[in-house]
Amino acid sequence: MQNRIIPFLLFLLTCFGCIHSQDNSVIWPKADEVISDLTPLLSWNGVEGVSNYQVSLSMDSTFNTGVQQFLSSTASYQLTNNLTSGTWFWKVNSSLYGQNLVSNLGKFQIFIPTNIGSLKLWLRSDSDNILNGKVVQWLDLSMSNNPATQSTVDAQPNFIVNDSRINKPAIQFDGSSDFLTFQT
Repeated sequence: MQNRIIPFLLFLLTCFGCIHSQDNSVIWPKADEVISDLTPLLSWNGVEGVSNYQVSLSMDSTFNTGVQQFLSSTASYQLTNNLTSGTWFWKVNSSLYGQNLVSNLGKFQIFIPTNIGSLKLWLRSDSDNILNGKVVQWLDLSMSNNPATQSTVDAQPNFIVNDSRINKPAIQFDGSSDFLTFQT
């Protein structure tokens, strides 16, 4: 009988140790990140053994009003309905072996520059035309339609697909001969 109890106790300790060492911690959007995507992809650290996650999203940090809830079987959820500009809070709940797992509180802000009536120029590093790793044209996302361009290859800045400092696309100027010009 003792030979059966010891493996069972080890199993229980292992399982409960896993539960306490894993969580649904939010990954993206990062804390206090400002984004312009109205339907962001929310992602978090998944927990091994969890098959369903409940995502709660609200503009109220206490989740008492205006709560939207979504179910996901993976460690991410793609929003399909547009969110409004402002500050949003989110968290992820799941259950494993009868224990409720709750993520840390995620917070991000949606800011849409085109909501500014006097906006004349909006450049975003992922809105450009690239040729052989060089930026040929940087599109203006404002309503002014004033792209920055460069036809001379030696004067074109480099496009960085994922700058490790910011985990986003970037445009890198060499500080001496790279430049873009505007038509107006």
